[in-house]
Amino acid sequence: MILRLLLPPFIFIPIMIAQIYFIPIIEISGIVPNLLIILIAYYTLQEGQLFGMVFAFFVGFIFDLSTGSIIGASMLSGVIAAFSLGFFYNENKADSYIRNPFFPLFVLLGCFINSAIFNLIANFNVNLSFSAIILFSAFLPALYTAFLGAVAALIFDGLGVRKRIG
Repeated sequence: MILRLLLPPFIFIPIMIAQIYFIPIIEISGIVPNLLIILIAYYTLQEGQLFGMVFAFFVGFIFDLSTGSIIGASMLSGVIAAFSLGFFYNENKADSYIRNPFFPLFVLLGCFINSAIFNLIANFNVNLSFSAIILFSAFLPALYTAFLGAVAALIFDGLGVRKRIG
């Protein structure tokens, strides 16, 4: 039980460092995946809606402080994404979500909500239409993140990470 509560911060720190320093290297035409949403989606589906929202709050706060963006933009968008993903939580199926072929779709939904809200708050551009903001700033990064979420799910399932922890 203690390991389940102490493990998320230790996983979050290297993923945040990768998100800030290494992920911009693999951007495609300004589209950057969001590794933090994969982590938020995983813990929301594993531990429940409340845990996911609290985890997203702290992840967003630390990420906002680390990147120098508007304080609260990542927090709010992450909490709303975790809240939305929390409706798919089922205590009886929590251990099988990472092996579920629908996990990338959960990541796609969470990242779409996160990116749309974040870009409407922090990166709002009056020269773009609402549909362009949704397509280029929310859907394409969500698609890229869902692809990386599928790769992460295959890697973690192959390594048996969840089987050893829980």
